[in-house]
Amino acid sequence: MPAADTIVALSSPAGESAIALIRLTGPACAELALAITQRSKPLKKRLCAFC
Repeated sequence: MPAADTIVALSSPAGESAIALIRLTGPACAELALAITQRSKPLKKRLCAFC
């Protein structure tokens, strides 16, 4: 897999849950995080955030 790929993976178990965890890695993860969360400010790297 080339290093230029961006990977998005569901990290929480299947089924109903109060929290869903999504893991992002790669060059486009900042743009994806803003699109997914609809935040106006970017998320900080390597930190959890409640959106």
